[in-house]
Amino acid sequence: MKFGTLSLAGRLTFLVTLSFVTILCVATLYLYVSMRKNVSRADSDFVSNEMAHLRTIISRYSNDSRLLVEEVREEAQWEASAKKSTMYFVRVLGKHGKILVETEHMENILPPARFPPPLDSKFGERRQWQSGHGRTFLLQSAWAGSGAHKRYLIQVGLDISHEETILLDYRKRMAIVLFAGVIISILICVLVVRTGMRPLDDIMKTVRRISAEQLHERIGLSPRGPKELTTLAVAFNGMLDRLEEAFGRLSRFSADIAHELRTPVNGLMGAAEVILSRDRTAEEYRQVIEAGMEEYSRLSRIIESLLFLARAENREIPIERCRFEVYNEMENIRELYDAVAEEAGVEVVCRGEAAVDAEPVLFQRALANLLANALRHTPRGGRVDLVAEKLPDGSVDISVSDTGFGIAPEHQPRIFDRFYRVDPARSLKTAGAGLGLAIVKSIMELHGGRATMRSEVGKGTTFTLRFPCLLRQACLK
Repeated sequence: MKFGTLSLAGRLTFLVTLSFVTILCVATLYLYVSMRKNVSRADSDFVSNEMAHLRTIISRYSNDSRLLVEEVREEAQWEASAKKSTMYFVRVLGKHGKILVETEHMENILPPARFPPPLDSKFGERRQWQSGHGRTFLLQSAWAGSGAHKRYLIQVGLDISHEETILLDYRKRMAIVLFAGVIISILICVLVVRTGMRPLDDIMKTVRRISAEQLHERIGLSPRGPKELTTLAVAFNGMLDRLEEAFGRLSRFSADIAHELRTPVNGLMGAAEVILSRDRTAEEYRQVIEAGMEEYSRLSRIIESLLFLARAENREIPIERCRFEVYNEMENIRELYDAVAEEAGVEVVCRGEAAVDAEPVLFQRALANLLANALRHTPRGGRVDLVAEKLPDGSVDISVSDTGFGIAPEHQPRIFDRFYRVDPARSLKTAGAGLGLAIVKSIMELHGGRATMRSEVGKGTTFTLRFPCLLRQACLK
């Protein structure tokens, strides 16, 4: 199985186990190498010290062969008795390779030919040699004495079989420790990973339960859970909140569309069925078609508004901002609705000086929707004020205030929702499709601003459009 195909738990188990095994191997190797170096250093130091001591004795008694032999034999016996568990051998050869003195039985165990050659007036190299009986010796040779006719060859051998046995036993024990450590590491890693992955498993169980009918499900948050998974759960729950809200809006939107389109379509179908039930005159056909024009116009406005809102949500509407004076645009909108206001008996007043960074067409549409809404819900003799105000931070507020009946508090949170309409009795004219304020909200979101509303029953309603200042230097002028 390739590493890339492993699960997250499998990858964590493999990587953590590999880390533990690597640490164990490095630690084991380090301990073994350190121990071997210490043992080898101790043996080498012993042989070097003995070689130096013997060279001192030979230098002191080189003129007296009898004393030299006695001192060497005494030194060898003393060292051999000091190292009770280790075999220690010394040999001194004179001129022409004649053996002057050597440890008992050394000839059979360590022949002279087995020793490495000495270097001139220096210690020779040390060499390990294994006898036929399976014992290991550390061997070294060196010259001693002075003068061409008084030079002696010293050969020192130390049985290091015990140390090699200790190192072999140590290797076996370390292999057992390493093998046991690997097994224990795997078990611990599996246990730790499973314990650590349990919150993730709980999250996965919750996620599997989520569907279009179960959008209310949420991932449980434990205060003792891992911080990373808690952050993931919070983000996922936030996404579910947005999805549930969007799904609810979509469901309501679909129902509202069906309701809004069903009424005019049913009316048109009913009129068509009646007119087709028997032969009619041309004038009667004309009257039916003219009567249906109002419904066709209403359907066209609904479809156009829905297309605008859909494009606005996907940010497909291009925004070409420019800076312009608000008062002139407010006057243009007022003049456009002047006839409607005069017929309704409502006075429209514009005031305030400010400049905004916005797309003129969208600005006019938002303001026209608010003005039309205000005229629709203001009684005869009332007043609508269009006011522009520049704020200290450079942003601009455009407010549309009416002296109508106001909006009850229970309706205010949903006033910008699509197809949402307050009680039709509040409107003095024909009710719209309930998309005007939703379009206003979308236009403000496209501009990075916001639309707000405050209302008091019996006193009127004020809608405010806040346009942010994008051209900071121009705004500060």
